[in-house]
Amino acid sequence: MTISYDFTVEGDLLLAKARGTFDTLEKVRAYQMAVIEVFHEHGCRRVICDETELVYRLSIFEIFQAAQTLSELARFAHKAVLVTNPKQMRGATFWETVAKNRGLLVRIVETHEEAQRWMDE
Repeated sequence: MTISYDFTVEGDLLLAKARGTFDTLEKVRAYQMAVIEVFHEHGCRRVICDETELVYRLSIFEIFQAAQTLSELARFAHKAVLVTNPKQMRGATFWETVAKNRGLLVRIVETHEEAQRWMDE
């Protein structure tokens, strides 16, 4: 299945919406690079990624690699939050732990309200 995503910028906040299935590390990295590109292009400092319509089908090692890569590439972000489907929470929280351990200020949440509250803190 293909991955689709679109972006909206509101001031220094980038809103990303992704749909489809992450079943290869290449798809994840393409999405990450697209987010980073738009983030830089518009001078954003914060990002909310809506991944509620994504299905994660990656191995633990691939999740680790995805979090490690993003942590290296996105150290410039002030805050990042991913809104995920509760069914995907196990893999998402592992990703969050890896990313945080590498210095990325990120949070995984299940609702848009939680994401906005954390962004506003």
